[in-house]
Amino acid sequence: MKKLDRKSAIQLLPAVIDNEASQEERIAFFAYIKKDEEVRIEYENALYIKNLLNKKLTKKEAPDSLKERILQIIQDMDLESSEEVVSDIEQTPVTPLKNESAEETNKYNPFRNILKPARYVAAAAVILFLTLVTIELLDRSSYVPNESLSIEQTAYTHFEDEIYKDVSLSGFNPGSIGDASDYLHNEISHPLRLPLINGAEINRVAYADFVDDFKTPFIEFYQPEIDEHVVVFAFNIDHLESNDYIVRDPEAVEKCKTYDDYHIREIEGKHVVSWKWGDYWYTAISNHNGNDLIALVEPLWEESENDTGGW
Repeated sequence: MKKLDRKSAIQLLPAVIDNEASQEERIAFFAYIKKDEEVRIEYENALYIKNLLNKKLTKKEAPDSLKERILQIIQDMDLESSEEVVSDIEQTPVTPLKNESAEETNKYNPFRNILKPARYVAAAAVILFLTLVTIELLDRSSYVPNESLSIEQTAYTHFEDEIYKDVSLSGFNPGSIGDASDYLHNEISHPLRLPLINGAEINRVAYADFVDDFKTPFIEFYQPEIDEHVVVFAFNIDHLESNDYIVRDPEAVEKCKTYDDYHIREIEGKHVVSWKWGDYWYTAISNHNGNDLIALVEPLWEESENDTGGW
């Protein structure tokens, strides 16, 4: 497999974002960003900007006046280039023609040196205008590149802040699995397959803010034998794709296609595990090794779903 260094990965990033990289290059790129957090974050932010602009902005043709102005500047710059060649020729001593004085032969346009900087100023003005328009569009989209927009990073932050110990967190302490399932069904409009952790009990369920203005189910499990907590966040995929706040790890999205697929991302020594069941995306974190954690996860099947094989 092709191996990349940081420089080559950054150079390849735009091609990966625009789906112009070959399969070999994509594999090499994603293998590299697993070990380079900064480049991975740069990739996620670039992908987020592209997706956000696709959602927020509609393609419109530039006004004819702008097109004509840009074409005029290009023509002026071409003309200026030609004039500079002529100027070099003029500076070469020329033998005056008969009945022509040397002064007339070497005369020049006194406004040429004045107009030359003006063309550069005009070109710079157009570039500045386009830059300001782009900045304004990004500002209107309320996008600020920030790792906190990552589902995995935010889940890690919640776990490190021990959100499951926050007594002020609204939620429900279920007496049974059925109670937890009923609570979530009442809180959310879309049916949720409740995950279970083998050897753990459900300590709390809540429908709370994952980030500001974005609520999602939160399930805290507790393994009394080893005094271990496991936190699982569940996201309706339609809600994820229509929001402007948080994004999934692109590598995880690409990998998790079927019921048996899962993705592990390491953040500061912790393993964040993600998987997809039907219309929901699940992200779990604990002090477990990611492979050990996913081995403990099993779905709570509703009888009707199990009978019909619906998924």
